[in-house]
Amino acid sequence: MPVKAEVGAELDSQCGRCHDATKHKVLTQDDKGRAKRCECLVCGAKHLWRKPTGKEDFVSKRKTKEQRAAEAAAKAKVEAAATFEAVIAEVADQEATDYSIRGSFSAGQRLRHKKFGEGVVTKVVPPGRIEVCFREGTRSLVMNR
Repeated sequence: MPVKAEVGAELDSQCGRCHDATKHKVLTQDDKGRAKRCECLVCGAKHLWRKPTGKEDFVSKRKTKEQRAAEAAAKAKVEAAATFEAVIAEVADQEATDYSIRGSFSAGQRLRHKKFGEGVVTKVVPPGRIEVCFREGTRSLVMNR
């Protein structure tokens, strides 16, 4: 709720541009004498009066780009693991074939990769590529070279 203040008076307000509670000059007031619009004395931004909360509160509520990326990566990893478990269950009775660039593979075949571990061929993409579902996610690999 806005505070009572005369036009031209200085008061604290939360500045959207500064992301901090700074001193503002009251530009207009409502019919009850409360501050309505104000101008930041630091950056010059003009906006409605906002209850001051401070920079720490504003910044702590926002997630950084790294936090959002880490959350998305963790979610993708969980989804990939769930997909892998479903696919590997379908071919549990098959023996895994060692992957080689020179080898030929078909959809639904179980294979073992040196770096990515066990996986299942989900799709053959001509000419000479396969998509393989591993625990960490789907990879595109070369075959028949």
